[in-house]
Amino acid sequence: MFDLDGDGTAEVAMKTADATVDGAGTVIGDAAADHRNSSGYVLAGPEFLTVFDGATGAAVDTIDYTPPRGNVGAWGDTYGNRVDRFLAGVAYLDGQHPSLVVSRGYYTRAVVATYDFDGTSLTPRWTFDSDVEGSQYRGQGNHNLSVADVDGDQKDEIVFGSMTIDDDGTALYTTGLGHGDALHVSDLDPSHPGLEVFAAHEDMASSRNRGATFRDAATGTVLWSIPATRDTGRAAAGDIDPRHPGAEGWAVGGDAAWNSPVGELRTAKGELLSTSIPAANFLTWWDGDLLREIGDHDYSEATGAGVPTIDKWNWETSQPEEVYRATGTLTSNSTKGNVALQADLFGDWREEIVTRLDDSSALRIATTVDLTDHRLRTLQSDPVYRLGVAWQNTAYNQPPHTSYFLGEGMATPPAPSIAYTQPLPVGDRVPGPATGKPAAGVLSSDNWDGDGTFKVTMNQWWGQNAQSVTFYENGVALGTQDLLDATPGAQSATLQVAGRTNGTYVYTAVLTNQHGSTTTSALTVTVDRANPATPVLSHDNWDGDGTYTLTTNLWWGTNATEYRLYEDGVLIDTQSLVANGFNAQQAVTTVTGRSAGTHVYRAELSNPQGSSTSPEVKVKVTR
Repeated sequence: MFDLDGDGTAEVAMKTADATVDGAGTVIGDAAADHRNSSGYVLAGPEFLTVFDGATGAAVDTIDYTPPRGNVGAWGDTYGNRVDRFLAGVAYLDGQHPSLVVSRGYYTRAVVATYDFDGTSLTPRWTFDSDVEGSQYRGQGNHNLSVADVDGDQKDEIVFGSMTIDDDGTALYTTGLGHGDALHVSDLDPSHPGLEVFAAHEDMASSRNRGATFRDAATGTVLWSIPATRDTGRAAAGDIDPRHPGAEGWAVGGDAAWNSPVGELRTAKGELLSTSIPAANFLTWWDGDLLREIGDHDYSEATGAGVPTIDKWNWETSQPEEVYRATGTLTSNSTKGNVALQADLFGDWREEIVTRLDDSSALRIATTVDLTDHRLRTLQSDPVYRLGVAWQNTAYNQPPHTSYFLGEGMATPPAPSIAYTQPLPVGDRVPGPATGKPAAGVLSSDNWDGDGTFKVTMNQWWGQNAQSVTFYENGVALGTQDLLDATPGAQSATLQVAGRTNGTYVYTAVLTNQHGSTTTSALTVTVDRANPATPVLSHDNWDGDGTYTLTTNLWWGTNATEYRLYEDGVLIDTQSLVANGFNAQQAVTTVTGRSAGTHVYRAELSNPQGSSTSPEVKVKVTR
């Protein structure tokens, strides 16, 4: 689910087949078809890729699924398991627009196809096929994928298990480490340039007895690893120990059971911290500190599901401590213990979990009640995290990560670069921490030079903050600006004023929050130099003939945008000028063939606010 065409509403894309019914009741393909074999597998019949309108569920476009299943045995078995291993996600392959990513296969042959959607039609972008690109890319896919700009070219790559596909559909690299069940991509080690990948491995022959590896995301170079002798089905990476820089990584060991408390927990540099490990199912930013918590479940073999839990890792005792239990709800995907969705849904950077009620009749959203001293932008503003939410529910769910290190000792993340596809909606804002109406603000201006362009600034030095400020000029509202309520900190807002003619202007500002409004004292600004400064006109007719030059100088003051020269009351020349604050300006006019006598000249300078005129200059022509 993603806004694929940038119209502000999401579409839903999924693999479909004969007898699929869309939200409008329209059947895709053959309504009467049933392609199941005696074992319940579907190994025949057409396969489609459909984009649905997110609001109505109506199918917008349906195309054939790429790649077709073809020879079932080519994907790793002949009974129909590995032919139906699909992944999906979204990537900004051109750096600006989202593209749909779908795939088939990862045990042997792997094919990744990408599409662009314009609101009406799906258009193929490129297809990567291990049978075409080379055998070294076979068997490298995981039960999950990730999307990130790993090479710093402002375009997304697809981290497809043990290999990575570049934004143009060519192979960036393969590690040859083979298939695995877990994958984490982020700036896990902030002291190492770029992003890192922490992944679990299943095939010990391919991984060379490494159960998990920590690699450079751009090059595939393995930086450190956790040894193993068998399929390592769980691994996770997040900052759970504040004593060590960066994220920790851990993987199950011992008998390698999914819930094994034995394994290896290592620092971002690969240093062994403990052979006792937290659960490696999921990770959640939940409480008020910057460390990540452990998402898990209290699993029942009888029901094949568990009650979702969130644990805090006690780094001093090397034991988990439960901080939240979603009583009355259940996880999905058997021992994988997945919630329906995990994401920063409400925007304060901590994550919400969406779970199904234990009778599957509804979904429940749970959010933390812990206060925090840390202010971060919503995680959804980060592209790696936002795309992680999009691919989270594909195959073996993995937690979304950010493109920056989020943990103890983190640096302030850069501001996101966001392009809005439509005007911002008008609506109520979430109340801030202010408990009363805003404290009084103070207005000031920088119009020391008296011209018609200046700034009016509102400063509220301390106290109850506002959520917005509206500036008024002579009682007329000029504009409203949103403010961040960081009570009791200072607030400031500036109004740019331009194009005022000479006169007196009175400014006030109204500060508003959910508790009320406060108006500043009035500020009077006098504009007396909006018009161009008075120019000086001179000539060079020292020899008295009829050809001479008239020069107009504005030595200092408000500049003009147009020059006009009058001779004996008649306009004879007009020139455009470039205004540059209070710097000098000059205009020159040459006249020829003037008859004997006295000619009277006057220069006029103007700008949008007004005009000024030079004293008259008389030129006597004697010969």
